[in-house]
Amino acid sequence: MSDVVCRLDELRPIMSKTKKKKQLECSRGKNGPPGHPRRTKTKCKTVKTSGGVSASVTSASVSQSHKGQKVNKWKETNMAAALQEWKSDSKLSIRQLAQKWDVPVATFFKRTKKQDLTGDHLSGRNTILSMCQEAELADLLKTMSRRGFPLTKSDIQRLAYQYAEKNNISGFRSVGKAGRVWFKGFMKRHKDLRVRKPENLSSARAMGMNKVVVKSWFDNYLDIVNSLGIRDRAELFWNCDESGLQDQFDQGKAVGEVGKPCFRITPGEKGETTTMVAAFNAAGEFAAPMIIFKNKRIKSEWCVGSPPNTLIKCSNNGWITTELMTLWAQHFLSKIPDDGLSRILMLDGHITHTYNLEFLELMKSRNFEVICFPAHTTHWLQAADKSFFRSFKHQWNEHGKPLVRNSGGGHLSKAQFFEVFTPAWNAAAKPETAIAGFRGTGTWPVSFEAIPAEAFEPSLTTERPLVTASCTPSQTTADEPSTSVESSSNGHMDEPTSNFTTQSTVTMPGVCELPVVETLNSESLVQLLCPVSLVNVLLLLLENIACPAVSEVTDTQLQHSTWLSADEPSTSVTVGQQSTVGEHDNNNNNKQTFQTR
Repeated sequence: MSDVVCRLDELRPIMSKTKKKKQLECSRGKNGPPGHPRRTKTKCKTVKTSGGVSASVTSASVSQSHKGQKVNKWKETNMAAALQEWKSDSKLSIRQLAQKWDVPVATFFKRTKKQDLTGDHLSGRNTILSMCQEAELADLLKTMSRRGFPLTKSDIQRLAYQYAEKNNISGFRSVGKAGRVWFKGFMKRHKDLRVRKPENLSSARAMGMNKVVVKSWFDNYLDIVNSLGIRDRAELFWNCDESGLQDQFDQGKAVGEVGKPCFRITPGEKGETTTMVAAFNAAGEFAAPMIIFKNKRIKSEWCVGSPPNTLIKCSNNGWITTELMTLWAQHFLSKIPDDGLSRILMLDGHITHTYNLEFLELMKSRNFEVICFPAHTTHWLQAADKSFFRSFKHQWNEHGKPLVRNSGGGHLSKAQFFEVFTPAWNAAAKPETAIAGFRGTGTWPVSFEAIPAEAFEPSLTTERPLVTASCTPSQTTADEPSTSVESSSNGHMDEPTSNFTTQSTVTMPGVCELPVVETLNSESLVQLLCPVSLVNVLLLLLENIACPAVSEVTDTQLQHSTWLSADEPSTSVTVGQQSTVGEHDNNNNNKQTFQTR
């Protein structure tokens, strides 16, 4: 017994020395950052002495740190599915459900105890704005983008800061706007938002693409189609449009050296315009194009390599004229069979189309109904703009860039024009391109539903319902201006007369009166933020901007304003037009009546 005690006494200094060594290594930061000792836990170990006696030795071991490890390895979709199955009173236990959907048991157990069941990753510190507030901000940004007033990164940062300041929410360290870290996290949390370069949309097109106006046009268009009895004949629906071609080509993005300027040699600062007139039908058939050069006369060498039956003309500025449009109609009709069938030709309201009586009479003699699109709506309603010209311009750039590069940045001469035009035309003028254009615009098959809802959202900003409107001349007062637009069949506008009046009072049901906001920025948005919803702020704000007052409506603006529904008071505006240009008029009275807000 005394031998055993002696041997244990011999082991005590050794064990004590080992324990002190471990503690010293931890304090010095071995296997870890200097000066940051790791957490230790005791571990019992059995040691056999030379006499065969076992003794229990306590040693310190270093636990593994989780720093640098990736968290949230489970999928959010699996967590959402597991919560959904648990909510539906599954017979499986929480542990079995966690194993089934491959999610952590502890995390899944905590989610089941919360009132708001969510499958998103929730690790990390809380955001400054709550999930509901950020969701409202995201909805605001989407609506502003659809309305045509997208906010920039700085606008969003200032808006978030001022919103937090108005509602006594602390957390933003920078003064005046939220920081870049918050913005980066906000964009990461809302994956349906992206920083994009917006396309320019003119205010005239934003106002013109109005749902009531377009729906009325489609109704009249369908009536004409049904009256002609050609609704199922795709080859009888034609679309015609012209487009300008520049002798400079858009190269797009290119690869260059980092930190060095990247240049592209061009023939000049501004290119020369050559006009192309194209026509095709809903069955995918293309008519021969017409090319209009800028010159006094045509040289024979310019026509080399042109597509078959191409009509080549010239004008002083390279643009189409009334006479050239008539020549194109003669050339176009020479290739159309004279079978007595009625056909439709859709085009925009350019002056060379609508005020060209010779052209209209020529098309009428061959049973063509010429239909114009509503003003400033061709970017959605015209098949040529929707599909063909987009494809052709891409091919034009692709075939033109090598020629300019090989010539050392020289101009595309008129003798070389068809070296680029002909292959681009052959690549773009395909049946599927024409058919896709008619289908995408809803012009054949005739379908108003083909126009997406977001096409009409920019026009919502300028809508203004009227309280009252009267067609009685005697009700006109000095304070209420009256406007009338009348036009004779020759297209000349007469002077405004007093045949109807409008009141300048605007009603917004369920909305409080607000001051007019002249500029759209984060400061004007925050004027009405606290404590109302962000989305309501947008709707209130857009009712007071970017629209002329009702009392200041002019004859031009009346043609682009929102139309009244059947149960609202209406105001008549009489516009005289040729029946072949506008809507079909069986009585030949050359008048149309529109209803306008």
